[in-house]
Amino acid sequence: MKIGIDLRPLQTGHKFRGIGAVTYYVTVELAAMKGPEDQIVAYLFEDGEDIDLMPFGDDVIVQRLPRPKHGRLAKVFPSMNDNAMAIVRDTCDVFVQYDFHMGVPKDHRSILLIHDIIPIQFGNRYPFSYLADYKTARRVGLSRKHAITEKALRRYVYIRDLNTTLRNATEVLAVSESTARDIEAFAEHDITATPAILGFTPEAKNNRSELLMLEKARLDGLGLKKDNFLFFVGGVDDRRRIDELVAAFNYLRSTGHDLKLVLGGHDFEPDMSKVFSPAARRAIEESSYRDDICMLGFISDQERDWLYEHAKAFVFPTEYEGFGIPILESQAVGCPIVVYNNSAVPEVAGPNTFLADDWMGIVDRVNDLDAMSKSDRKQAAEEGIEWVHKFTWRKTASSFMKAIERAANK
Repeated sequence: MKIGIDLRPLQTGHKFRGIGAVTYYVTVELAAMKGPEDQIVAYLFEDGEDIDLMPFGDDVIVQRLPRPKHGRLAKVFPSMNDNAMAIVRDTCDVFVQYDFHMGVPKDHRSILLIHDIIPIQFGNRYPFSYLADYKTARRVGLSRKHAITEKALRRYVYIRDLNTTLRNATEVLAVSESTARDIEAFAEHDITATPAILGFTPEAKNNRSELLMLEKARLDGLGLKKDNFLFFVGGVDDRRRIDELVAAFNYLRSTGHDLKLVLGGHDFEPDMSKVFSPAARRAIEESSYRDDICMLGFISDQERDWLYEHAKAFVFPTEYEGFGIPILESQAVGCPIVVYNNSAVPEVAGPNTFLADDWMGIVDRVNDLDAMSKSDRKQAAEEGIEWVHKFTWRKTASSFMKAIERAANK
């Protein structure tokens, strides 16, 4: 059997994001699991940069797909035109797609993975971060042009492309049970989505790089040391309730906790120029303890690991996760995590994870941490590290292989 795999996400910005990681690691495992008569067919853009195919085996067949040339409505996201579909149908038996925006061919056996549908689920609730309809975007003060082209139009194309791809797919997989149920409820026709729980690759402690001198000086200059700060890393999009994190931090400080709050990630530049969420910006600026909210901006992997290892807790007040990689990242280095109890979080949360429902719940969970003995905290950390190893890319690829076999027999 020729197993076609769309590797075009590795030629786009996704190669640095979650979709790129899934594309890479699942394909590596599929290549290792395939039978002696099976062959991987890799699909790439005909005008895209070359990628290293060696991790996927030494007998990979490469097929180049043309970029679609459509009108403005279809150019918002890349997709798959008739020419590309014909090439796929002629060159593989089953086609695997990790990114629905790239499309799947009509009338051909295909596997589609859905990560989440956050841009439309939260679009009208958080129009600054996601894809809102026109009236909602205008109501919050966005210009007519922005409300039409960057919000309403992109929302329309997103919904259109997602439903088209779902309709064309033979098998639909989702990164969690939660996402599977959400995509079934969203689809315009009856579908069954099967969970393909994502893997995780924890880095061995002895493989981690040391802090650079300038990085160490920066962290020392902020007065950060073991257990004297709460840590968050990620984006400032509104479903990540930075405003509620700051509210919890304020309350903890006002009740005698000697803590700092560390915010890391591209959006958290010290000058706040990239904090586009009005609620987050207002909460940070108006905090009575603003001087102890440390805005780090971009942090290196070494800094991130140091912060995980030294934080009292990684606090992740998210309203929705398709899967929840940051939860596993934190547990992998023994850092306790306080996270909101929703969406896929209960599927990923293991030992050393403390679930909360709101900002006051964050306060309660931090107090629970303080009440734990050193031995109990050490045991929870060890159990959390062990829990992370349950999430393997081999298990994820096994779900894909079963879906490929089901599709091949239809």
